[in-house]
Amino acid sequence: MKTINIYITILALLNMSCVSSFKSGDEGGQMHYYTFEIDGKKVGYYEEKDDKGVFYSNARMEIGGEVMENPFWIKHENGQVLAYKFGESDFIEFKQESNVFPSSSIPLLLASLKSGEVFTYRSFHEGAGKVEGAATLTKTENKIEEMVNGSLTRYFIMENGKVLTYCWGGTAFSHKVSTKEEALIGTVWE
Repeated sequence: MKTINIYITILALLNMSCVSSFKSGDEGGQMHYYTFEIDGKKVGYYEEKDDKGVFYSNARMEIGGEVMENPFWIKHENGQVLAYKFGESDFIEFKQESNVFPSSSIPLLLASLKSGEVFTYRSFHEGAGKVEGAATLTKTENKIEEMVNGSLTRYFIMENGKVLTYCWGGTAFSHKVSTKEEALIGTVWE
């Protein structure tokens, strides 16, 4: 039961997040791969890429024999979110209000922060289709912490503008690896 509760929390955190505009960090479309671990056990992998104005991310995991997937897409231009998509849905136009960002756009926003900077925004939950709370991103050296409604929800370790580690909350982590093959080691996709 603990594992299922952690999974539900992770999905909620993956959907929660994020800077008045962002800089696109990887227009070349290169896929980046990460492990996906809960309680120190590898349960899947996470992948993301930014290609020609569309940012894609997906967490795939296997818990208790059930395979789960959480894909998101963000269309963006000149630092603004234009539309989002999740799961099997079609793109949904996003009329960006001041300081409102979809949660799945957070990887695009992280590279924009400088050490010592605090960014305040309203987090938009794509699944619910509404703003879910006041949020802040605070960068200290290479770590960015996210607070939503006053509670620490997750943090990120950065290097040269790229995410090395996602802490999705609790004991759920994703660590950057070099290849998809490395991300798949020890998973049902190996």
